[in-house]
Amino acid sequence: MKINNHNRLHKQSGTSNMEMLFYFIIAALVLVGAVALGMKLFGKQTNSSEQAGITNLIINTRALKGSQGYGPAGTDLTSQLIVTEGIPDTFTVTGGVIYNAWGGVVSPVSTGPAFTLTTRAVPPSSCVALSTAIGRTRAYTTKINSGTATTGEVTSGVASASCDSDSNTVAWTVSQ
Repeated sequence: MKINNHNRLHKQSGTSNMEMLFYFIIAALVLVGAVALGMKLFGKQTNSSEQAGITNLIINTRALKGSQGYGPAGTDLTSQLIVTEGIPDTFTVTGGVIYNAWGGVVSPVSTGPAFTLTTRAVPPSSCVALSTAIGRTRAYTTKINSGTATTGEVTSGVASASCDSDSNTVAWTVSQ
């Protein structure tokens, strides 16, 4: 009697519907993970670019200081920065108004002997990053939203508690 091993050795070719579904789910998870990581990295890049832009804007605004300071208190310094090409490329200027990466208005205003640089519409994570990174010396006073101004370094705890809105305002008063 001859045993037919043909059926026992026959393997299924191709993939079943369940296997295909499994492959699609894995591919979707990988794609979602890649997009999420890309968005997170883009957010960190925006923070870095914005920080560099604000730092450069502060340096360029300092260059406007005369023997009497920055002019009368309340003077908007935007037009002077535009004329002297002091607006960094990380910002957009439309109609004589400076805008940050999130579409918020950035305004440098004289206080007389000093100036205040205010940036608006800042998301919470960016608010924390910017307020802790800029203004670490006593020449800077940082105010987040309507909170109390902090002279010198802003801790991450203070920034995290203060950046409590979806659209935050951070203002640095620079006295030197």
